[in-house]
This record gives sequence, C-alpha cells and structure tokens, in this order.
Amino acid sequence: MPLPNITLNINLTVPEGIAKLAVSEILRQYSDLGEKIMAGITDVTNAVSAVATQVTALQKAQANATTAIANANADGNDAQLETLAANLNASAAALGAIAQALNTAAGANPVPVVSDINPDAFAITGSDLKLEVDGSDFVAGSVVNFDGAAVATTYVSATELTADIPAASLTAGSHVVTVVNPPAITSGTDGGTSNSETLTVTAAA
Repeated sequence: MPLPNITLNINLTVPEGIAKLAVSEILRQYSDLGEKIMAGITDVTNAVSAVATQVTALQKAQANATTAIANANADGNDAQLETLAANLNASAAALGAIAQALNTAAGANPVPVVSDINPDAFAITGSDLKLEVDGSDFVAGSVVNFDGAAVATTYVSATELTADIPAASLTAGSHVVTVVNPPAITSGTDGGTSNSETLTVTAAA
C-alpha cells in the first residue's frame, strides 16, 4: 500500500538534534502503522479466500451427490429423489455464486473462459503463428497454453489475448489451446485453467 508523503514544519525552541529525533520517531511509528495495516489486509484476504475455497468444495460435493442421486434414480420413478436432486442443484448454483463473490472481494483472479480462437485452422507454412484468443476474465498475467505448454502471450484486454505459436509446435493434427490465470492471493487457490479450444493444423499443400 503506497503511503502518503508527510511534510512536517518544525518550529520549536528546542535543540535541533532533539527536534530531528522527534520527527524520526514520528515517521518510524507511521511506517510501523502502515506495515500493520498491510498485514491486516493480507490476513483478511487470506481468510476470505479460505472461506471461498471451502464453499467451492461444498459446491463440488453437492454436485457429486446430485450425480449419485441421478444414478440411483435412473428410471425417474422416485419423486423424492427427483426433488432432492433439484434442490441440491439449486444450492450448488447458489454456493458457486457465493464463492465467486468471496474471491472477488479477496482480489482473487478468476478462472478464464475461452470462447473462440482465430484462426482455428492452419496450414503448415514453416513460420510461427500469431493466434488470437477471445474469451473473458483474462488478466495481465494470463498465459496461453498450446498442448499444455506455455507460449509467449500478450495481454490485450480482459477479453483478448494473442499468442505466438512456434513453427516447431505446428505439426499436422489437432492441438489443444487453453488459458491459465495465475493465483493472485497468498493461499494460491484462485485463478486456474480455462476450457479448451482446438486448433486444426494441416500439412502444406
């Protein structure tokens, strides 16, 4: 946290050395206060993040329970199980919203979403490929992964990245493109890997 500059005008009928010591002590205490404020902010951030992690875990547990119930009621004849599954689905959705809000409050990085890549098909030319990746929730530290390996990435905006795909990686076939957001909070539970899009590479004609 940047601390504001302090200007103190000393007009005391005391020896100069004493005045300097007094000013030095005031500035030291001000610095200590700033450090304590920052430590407090970090503690709160970590606590909020921990709650968000627990909420997310509960959401996943409920989703798993819903799947188990659906499997147990495969014929759809048990109305009580149907109702329970619906309630769990609604609760899981609500927990997901709560976890997202908590992570946002903690200053966490979201999980990115990839909606499109351009181009999505490429014929081998022997040159590198400049790939545009569109989506949402990109951050300055977002990195495009090509077949699981990070490539040079340029952040354009929260909805667009560009990536330099080396010619050596552009072999004929289907290649998986994802985006990874790094964690932004101390506990490192935020951020994550996006859904994937496929780049189809064909041999030169």
